[in-house]
Amino acid sequence: LGEKVAWRLGFGAAGVGMAIGLVIYLSGLRWMPPDPMARGAEKVTHPPMTLHDWRTVGVLALLVPVFALSFVGNNEIFNAYLLWGRDHYQLDFFGQTMPVSWLLSLDAIVSSVTVLMVVIFWRWWSRRRREPDEIVKAGIGALLAAGGPLILAAASLHAVGGHKVGLVWGLGFHFVNDLGFAMLYPVGMALFSRAAPAALGATVINSFTFAIFLSNLAVSWLAGFLGKMPGAAFWTMHAILVAIAGVLLLVCGWLFRRTLAPGGGGQGAKGPGEFAEADLAVIGAKETPGGAAALDD
Repeated sequence: LGEKVAWRLGFGAAGVGMAIGLVIYLSGLRWMPPDPMARGAEKVTHPPMTLHDWRTVGVLALLVPVFALSFVGNNEIFNAYLLWGRDHYQLDFFGQTMPVSWLLSLDAIVSSVTVLMVVIFWRWWSRRRREPDEIVKAGIGALLAAGGPLILAAASLHAVGGHKVGLVWGLGFHFVNDLGFAMLYPVGMALFSRAAPAALGATVINSFTFAIFLSNLAVSWLAGFLGKMPGAAFWTMHAILVAIAGVLLLVCGWLFRRTLAPGGGGQGAKGPGEFAEADLAVIGAKETPGGAAALDD
């Protein structure tokens, strides 16, 4: 609406949609459990931090920039990808030009499908064999997500000389990227939620979202290379960065397996699957997106 008609109408429609969402939320409050009264309630006390707790916090802090690196391929969707798509995709259909911003809507639809696929897959897997820990799932997800930018690199090779490629290339990119991201962000959040010491639970969980901030900083810098290097090299660079993050996650999963193991001293002893499935809902907001080894000794 904003891109095709007027931006004021686009922003206005967004405001109306948010207002409708607020009305729906307020109308459903009577079905939600009551919140405990904060006033007069006894102060919650947490057990003191142990050496294992501090080790866990140190390892999780080390993982924040690694997760940030693994997100660069996905977060570039909201930056240079739109410029690249405008110039390289065939967006004319039946005499009409599809707004390039609709690529974000396409990604939202595809990501909803891939989340369900991931949930179904891990349910199927858990009935037959033991599920890997969250960090292993995240590493696999990053390696899988690295294939997304590689698809765009291949599309760039086909788009030489002003030739535009079909949107099927975009569908392939979004599917592979979102499939990997479904095993990255929500599973990473599940890892931080489970492993966080009780005394610092909220702080540690919120620190995971700092990875998104770091990733967006990196993405804004990387986007500057779009006009300075060939498209194939630009997207291959993103694929390499995401793949490196995937390898680092798997290596950290091996180095710190005792510290990050379920039941190893965090908030509880639940297994990875019990958290990952619940936290997969987080991805619904995707729209809108050396000496460390001594810690385990």
